[in-house]
Amino acid sequence: MADAVHQFNNISLGSRGGVSQGVLRVSAGGFLWRRHNRAIEVKKDDITNLVWTKLGSRGYQLGVQRTDGPTVNFLGFKEKDHDGLASLCHTSLGKDIIAQDLAVAGRNWGAVELNGSSLMYKVDNKVMFEVPLPDVSQAQQTKVCAIGRAQTMGARS
Repeated sequence: MADAVHQFNNISLGSRGGVSQGVLRVSAGGFLWRRHNRAIEVKKDDITNLVWTKLGSRGYQLGVQRTDGPTVNFLGFKEKDHDGLASLCHTSLGKDIIAQDLAVAGRNWGAVELNGSSLMYKVDNKVMFEVPLPDVSQAQQTKVCAIGRAQTMGARS
C-alpha cells in the first residue's frame, strides 16, 4: 500500500527575507514545501516538535522544529486544517501537534531561551518571537531586559 500524501495549497514558507507562497505536502517521509524551482524538505527523522500557532487574522502557522537547524515555519493554514493535519502527523509521522499561544502583551522584558538552533524571547512563559540563530548578529542581556539585533529585522527588538 502506498503512503498517503496530503497536500495543502497556498501555504507560505516563513523565512529570512519574507514569505513565499507554495504547496506543502505531508507524508510518512516528512514535509516537502515547493514553489517553482525552490523546495524545502524536512525529513521525518529530523523533526523534534510540531507547533501550531494562531497568527491573528493571518490564519495559523505550523512550526516544524528540527534536530539540527532552525525551526521551519509554514504559514497560511485555516482553523479547519488543524484536526486533519494533527491526525495525519500523529499517524504518519508519530508526532503530535502542540498548541502554542503567542505573547501579545507588548512588553519589552522577558526571558531569552535557546531552543535548538533558535533563540526564543518569552514573556509569561509564552513565545513573543523566535529568531534562527544564524540570523542573530549581536545579543546582550542586561538585568531583565534583552536587546538583540537580528539580520532579518535590521533594528533592535
